[in-house]
Amino acid sequence: MEIAIKSDVGQRRTLNEDAAGYFLNTQNMPLIVVCDGIGGHNAGDVASAMALSHLGKRWEEESITDTEAAYQWLVKNIQAENDRVFQKANQYRELDGMGTTIVAAVIIDSELLVANVGDSRAYLYRNFQIKQLTEDHTLVQELVKSGEITEEEAKRHPQRNIVTQSLGITLNVQIDFVRVTLKNEDTILLCSDGLSNMLEDQYIKEILGNYSDVNTQAQKAVLAANEAGGRDNITVAIAKYLVREEVA
Repeated sequence: MEIAIKSDVGQRRTLNEDAAGYFLNTQNMPLIVVCDGIGGHNAGDVASAMALSHLGKRWEEESITDTEAAYQWLVKNIQAENDRVFQKANQYRELDGMGTTIVAAVIIDSELLVANVGDSRAYLYRNFQIKQLTEDHTLVQELVKSGEITEEEAKRHPQRNIVTQSLGITLNVQIDFVRVTLKNEDTILLCSDGLSNMLEDQYIKEILGNYSDVNTQAQKAVLAANEAGGRDNITVAIAKYLVREEVA
């Protein structure tokens, strides 16, 4: 498994409220997380850093080696982090209204399990094609699903950044899950909306296809989002799944 993470403040922000990292449990199973803080001056960076650090620390103490146990762990711990951020925001006036999106991926053997809350995304790149695995928890996505606007209209909608789910805003949080069986050389991309709002999926596919090294892919993706305007913080986490060949 090759993993690279790159985060950038972008062209128009002075503070990076994104947070990302990857962690190995005691059995060397990776957890990869991207969080995008919500609340601007109301400490979105605090919420994203809290969610990342707490989940990572708890994962490093675990010995999970099967997908079902990982699913149960993510449900329990993402909900717990939602409660923690909510309580912290209500405890301190300067943190009122803070929250964070989250997209998290656990890879166990050939199984990929993705959890998401909000509009940070997970993509799968395979055989020169890219597929968005997660569904945004946003107002415009609800409008698309109800048939009120088209996918093209959603990209330009003035309220496209309004999320309907995030950690820390309410006591109840909806967590979506996706499971995928991985194939050799599959690439998993997790990102904040600072990337997905600036680059079309086709462009992201070209970056992943033109460069084989995950570090280069991450750097090129962030650079491209900045060149497109960099209207938000930009964060990517890229993992390439490689099947180990058995040695005779």
